[in-house]
Amino acid sequence: MTHLDKSESIESALVRSLDATNLRDITIDLAEAGVDQLLAEGIVRDIPILGTLVRLRTSFGLVRDYVFTKKVAKFLIGVAEIEEEKRKEFLKKVQERNEQRRLGETLLLLLDRLDDFEKPHLLARLFRAHLEGRCDLETFRRLSTVLDQLPLSSLPALREFYASTESGFRIGGDFLSQFAAAGVAEITFHPSDFGIVGGSFGKTELGRLFISVLDTP
Repeated sequence: MTHLDKSESIESALVRSLDATNLRDITIDLAEAGVDQLLAEGIVRDIPILGTLVRLRTSFGLVRDYVFTKKVAKFLIGVAEIEEEKRKEFLKKVQERNEQRRLGETLLLLLDRLDDFEKPHLLARLFRAHLEGRCDLETFRRLSTVLDQLPLSSLPALREFYASTESGFRIGGDFLSQFAAAGVAEITFHPSDFGIVGGSFGKTELGRLFISVLDTP
């Protein structure tokens, strides 16, 4: 089994990758040639976290290692869309606060939970909101939990729910209970015309922020 160099943890390797000068160039190759091909060829070793993960891959748990490495690669493709100067400025502040390890741990845990290869790119959009100061780290975690909990197939219904001026059971379709469980919808109870307490689904600030961030180019 290959052991991680004690001089750099996986967490710090991930944070350092966010600031890689050649991140955009390498991730363009990842996107165009395909993650699978470049992981096999080893070109991704130029990105610290991917190089570390490739070195750590073993025959035991090979599939899980590969899946996680692919999720990290897809996340970095999304991060590369953020201007390099913004990334450098953000990471400088993280280093000044000595929060590199905390940030790295957060990102690794979030990526590990994702159940769809399309979600890491959406996670990068949520991370961009944190990087640009639109939300703090705790809110970023909450948004990421929403992404983790909701199936991608529910996102069109969630957008429709937030685009509508109505509240209730009609907008959002069959996913309303999942929206409520994830915190992007809330149930408001009120007396009906017949004196019976009824309820409807309403929007939340977390849900508004989630949709706004996902739909920001």
